[in-house]
Amino acid sequence: MPDDMYEPYIKDILLLEDGSLVATDNKNKSLKMAGVSDLGDPTLVRLHLKTQPWGVAKLQVNVIAVTGHQCVYIVTKTEELHLQSTVRTRKDYWSLTALSPINLALTCKFPPSIDVIDITGRKLRTIDTDGSGNPLFQVPQYISGLYDKVLVSDRDARTLTCVDQHGGPVFTFPGDLGQDLAEPKSVCASKNGRVFLVQGEEVWLLTGEGKLVNKLIREVGGARAVSEENGTLCVAIDGKGVAYYKVIDMNSV
Repeated sequence: MPDDMYEPYIKDILLLEDGSLVATDNKNKSLKMAGVSDLGDPTLVRLHLKTQPWGVAKLQVNVIAVTGHQCVYIVTKTEELHLQSTVRTRKDYWSLTALSPINLALTCKFPPSIDVIDITGRKLRTIDTDGSGNPLFQVPQYISGLYDKVLVSDRDARTLTCVDQHGGPVFTFPGDLGQDLAEPKSVCASKNGRVFLVQGEEVWLLTGEGKLVNKLIREVGGARAVSEENGTLCVAIDGKGVAYYKVIDMNSV
């Protein structure tokens, strides 16, 4: 955008039902939204934030949650973006996903864990170990809801881990035969339970049980964040914006 101080650095994206795309521009301390007006004209709006945003998630219709430095911004969406409130937290969080209209699950690097908080900032529980007391994560990065479970891409463990909302392990995906997860990044789950995972310069499609279906997109240099809505897949590419793809026949891929 013309008044950007730095080259945009998109950490996370969110594709909404109306086709609007919301992105966190970390370096420019902005939440940006691209869409189409009622007259069919392209629109691009920005909300300046006090701290560098990281993750973005839909909380409820036209309400978005965004992580910042020791806070979560609650933003309402109309034709513009409006800051509704700033929820203070005791930790810095990266990615987040809504478990309900009032509860969020967020990834934390120090210590490596998932915190579940409500929209007042009150911590409800922490997910960090399995039933035997073993650590679940090394560096949990991106998170996405999958029905009543959550998916977490672990940067240092090089895995995609699925746990229930109380930390019970469901599956761990370390990669496919012949190719480990060397660089797992963003993950998102579709309404029908398909899982999209950015791995290095590719986007992989997995089942909701953690089995690789295929590698949908290859050689996307700088791929970082992914979001899907109604068969449209968006991939944020470092320094190059966002690429749109159409996934044909979601039930058969």
